[in-house]
Amino acid sequence: SCACCGNQDGEIWTAGNRRPECGAYLPVSESSLFEVASISKLFTASLAAILHCRGVLDIDEKFTRYLPGHVLAREYTSITLRDIASHSAGFSDGWFYSDWHGAKMYRDPKRFREGVLSARPVVKRRSCCRYACHNMILIGYAIENVCGMDLDAAAREFLWRPLGMSSTCW
Repeated sequence: SCACCGNQDGEIWTAGNRRPECGAYLPVSESSLFEVASISKLFTASLAAILHCRGVLDIDEKFTRYLPGHVLAREYTSITLRDIASHSAGFSDGWFYSDWHGAKMYRDPKRFREGVLSARPVVKRRSCCRYACHNMILIGYAIENVCGMDLDAAAREFLWRPLGMSSTCW
């Protein structure tokens, strides 16, 4: 399917169709919702950079400092937030896609979070680059912990509001 929405000179415009969950094609409207997928990684990385510059988040600190509920917090780990952000921490999305992708896990935030916080790296730190959504999810949870608010609220406070983006949400 092909769909687009935009804002030009203060007017919202829409074009094309969308196909939710492989069903029938539906026309796009101003209220259509889209999964923007990997664009959230950019928002998460931007938030982490802003918080690092403000001294709130140290990307060279062990990630478990910010995620004490992670399984590795009870063990020694040298994995830093920088390792996670650069996809060199060793985490993989294998657990995510093979066992829970599209299943109840997505619809149950508590179980999803437990899954993320119980996953272990599959390769040694800095041995290779393994692109994984899991990494940015971990950084998002770390941001929530240090800010004391959910990722959407943190993005509004530190990213979107300063940019004048009053209608943007996660």
